[in-house]
Amino acid sequence: MWQLVAVMLAIALAGCAATDAPTPSAAQASALDGATPTEASPLPAASAGSPTASPEASPTPSQDEIRSVAADGYLAAVGPTNKAFTTLWKQYKNKTSLKAWRQYCAKLATTLRSELVALQAISWPTDTAADAKALIRSVAAQEANERSCAAAKTWAEWRRFDTRAYKANLRSHELANLVRLDLGLPPVPG
Repeated sequence: MWQLVAVMLAIALAGCAATDAPTPSAAQASALDGATPTEASPLPAASAGSPTASPEASPTPSQDEIRSVAADGYLAAVGPTNKAFTTLWKQYKNKTSLKAWRQYCAKLATTLRSELVALQAISWPTDTAADAKALIRSVAAQEANERSCAAAKTWAEWRRFDTRAYKANLRSHELANLVRLDLGLPPVPG
């Protein structure tokens, strides 16, 4: 997952960096070499009307290229979360103590935090950004409710926060389907 983030960062930095430095004028170059310039002009070379080499602009990635990278980043972000949720459910589904269910909520919250950080690192295409922002907010709400659930002192308090986390989870699934549709991915399985 970190490799994907590093690749996306490299793409972003490549888009921001200029590929060629501006070329000095003949007078500036000879002054840099320690020689006396043959023709000194009080105006910079660009203002004197002489042609200068302009730096070549890096090509801006198209929305389809951004969409492809975002789709890969999205799958890398949610894949481990979905696997962790399945594993945690199998581990805790038969537990009966409040302490165990609080631990379950704490582990869910930690997993959601990792997903949230990964989703926030993605450069979204312009037509997906609003849906992605709503998804990120929903995942953040779910994480907050799981953290509250993990700190519950009574079963009633635990149930209240667990119900809120469940509702945020349902909303996250709805929004995930919208983001997946925007990115050209199949709907959420199951």
